[in-house]
Amino acid sequence: MNIERENKYYYPQLDAIRGIGIVCIFFYHAYKPHFGQSLIAQISTFFYSNLYLSIDLFFVLSSFLITFLAFNEVEKNGNFSFKNYFIRRALRIWPLYYLLMLVSFVFIRLLANQMGETITLPPAAWYLFFVSNFYSEGHVFFLQQLWTLSVEEQFYIVWGLSLLFFTKK
Repeated sequence: MNIERENKYYYPQLDAIRGIGIVCIFFYHAYKPHFGQSLIAQISTFFYSNLYLSIDLFFVLSSFLITFLAFNEVEKNGNFSFKNYFIRRALRIWPLYYLLMLVSFVFIRLLANQMGETITLPPAAWYLFFVSNFYSEGHVFFLQQLWTLSVEEQFYIVWGLSLLFFTKK
């Protein structure tokens, strides 16, 4: 069932799926329990150790939603605008992302210098251009999870160009 909200379609079930994914990822990163050796414990360990796969859920949801919106745009306007699509994606992610980059690569370094600490940060370009998923030299703890945004941004470009190609009449 969908609910029309502000001229857009909204699926509350997707919020529930997103919530389950968030909880799974949170528990995977926050806790490292030891379940023991029984069969139930081994099954629990198996499921718990695979909670990280919930990140795929976010990729699938994102893919569904942007494809759904693109098809609605084609139905409504008769064409797909890659420019508008990419601007919407950028406005949704880039402001907060680049604020994090500014804090991470400028202010944290300045703060560390003021405190007499040495901090080794990875090359900023890997993050600034959304290719940190290809950087394998090691990430600092507060930048580790950004590989997912790199994958997502790369997907947005490839999928947007694919939609442009496949929706041409």
